Amino acid sequence: MKKIISLILITLLMFSFVSCKDNNEISEYKNDRYIYGMVPMPEGYATIMKFDIIEKTAVPACPDPLCDHGRSCPVSGITDFSATKNCIYIKRGDVSTGTRLYVYDLRTNKIELLMKGTQFSSVEVGPTNFVYFTMGEMEYNDAGEAVKENFHLYRRNEITGELKRLTTEPLAGFADLIDYNNDTFVWILRGKQGWQASDSNFQNIRPYEFPKEEFTFDSETIYTGGIRHELYRINNITGEKNLIFKDALSFRYCNVRPISGGTLHIPSINAGTEEKPHYISEHKIIYTDLYDTSITHTWEIPEDISVPNIYREGKNSKQLNDYHGFDCQQYEKDEKGNLYRLHGIFVVNPTTKEAFPIIYEGSRRLIRSAE
Repeated sequence: MKKIISLILITLLMFSFVSCKDNNEISEYKNDRYIYGMVPMPEGYATIMKFDIIEKTAVPACPDPLCDHGRSCPVSGITDFSATKNCIYIKRGDVSTGTRLYVYDLRTNKIELLMKGTQFSSVEVGPTNFVYFTMGEMEYNDAGEAVKENFHLYRRNEITGELKRLTTEPLAGFADLIDYNNDTFVWILRGKQGWQASDSNFQNIRPYEFPKEEFTFDSETIYTGGIRHELYRINNITGEKNLIFKDALSFRYCNVRPISGGTLHIPSINAGTEEKPHYISEHKIIYTDLYDTSITHTWEIPEDISVPNIYREGKNSKQLNDYHGFDCQQYEKDEKGNLYRLHGIFVVNPTTKEAFPIIYEGSRRLIRSAE
């Protein structure tokens, strides 16, 4: 009998060890429904929001279910953030007071302090779960006086958490990762003209030119009568230059890399007339394939929604698969005639042809009283 009991206990212990091991394994975070964006709150600070493209709802991207999401919330009162597949990098402070960089690991649902410095660049995504960013740090002399600010490039493995400084000598400023292919990484380095290439460890730095493709694209900004953009496609074989679109208030390449297959743009914007309040902007969002301009989609923006621009933000593209999100405001009047403004994103999808706003109700702010 004792032997049977002992065998049962041993078996239970074996299962418990297996269970503990399984619980400690951290799987890769898969995001197939959320776009992250920063929304200004009525109290005067910004909060990172999680916009659900399936339910079309928005909630603060906070891991604490008991948090009131006020200024002390871990995703509120921030100065900037960058979102990747696995993590959100949150910045607090500024150059004058010092900047703290936090990492919100979406796999573990935890936020931790990563580094302290004078300033940080945007976090750029590289291959195989690596991200890259530049940190500025002040150098002091023996008297404790600030001499200069040094910049160093760091690489972080989002799965293991390993953090490595890639530079031995300080950089002149931020290093922005533009492209990568096998062991060739392309950068824009402050203080150097043109593109620079390196290996994956930021060694063997040399000038770089992107290989010539059949087409390249060029944009021009017209400042007469307000800012407008024109986009041209240039045939590198024949030299022919064709206008893709003009009179765009703003535009965004759909892909992250320098050459893209399509673009989104707003072709016109008009202030409201007497019948429509001046705070409403009437415009459309248009998708045009850069290689086949006959493929074009147009979305009307509702009258109560304003989309100021659709420029791509370097820190956060607000893109999830084929869904593109743009910062927007919604305007509402109550029964007394008071005017309120709310914030969110306007989402379009060139593949499914969907278009809809996602507004955060907690951002409601009175901007004009009826009295």
